Amino acid sequence: RWPGEAVVFPAPVPHDLPDMPARSGETDLQRPPAQGGDDLAYLQAHQQGASLQHVAWKTYAKTGEMLDKRFEEPQQAARNTVISYADYPAGTDKDRLAGLLCFRVLEAERRGLPYSLELPQRLIAPQHGQREICLTALALW
Repeated sequence: RWPGEAVVFPAPVPHDLPDMPARSGETDLQRPPAQGGDDLAYLQAHQQGASLQHVAWKTYAKTGEMLDKRFEEPQQAARNTVISYADYPAGTDKDRLAGLLCFRVLEAERRGLPYSLELPQRLIAPQHGQREICLTALALW
């Protein structure tokens, strides 16, 4: 018995993403994120095979650590992945559906993609703390 109130997130159910036509403004989870515009957003650990033009050479000279520059996406180029309950066949068990959607939310987070979660009569747009908000919504759905 738990001494207080708690929310139990659904267990992610690994699966291949359903085949469906891309919606307007939606990204493909299989495609790597775009490199972005001209404004430096952050540095990340160097990825093998990444362009040497994106290496932060000044940082490398100072610290000896090889980092890649990542740039902000221009506002018009930012695209959003919609993770929706409607992507699955009608009649799918609600607990299974929550696990399938949980997997996709965690996968989008892992890849660093902006996403929205669509549940019946609720849309959770990209925001700070979105992962926990989405997983809590799936747990309480």
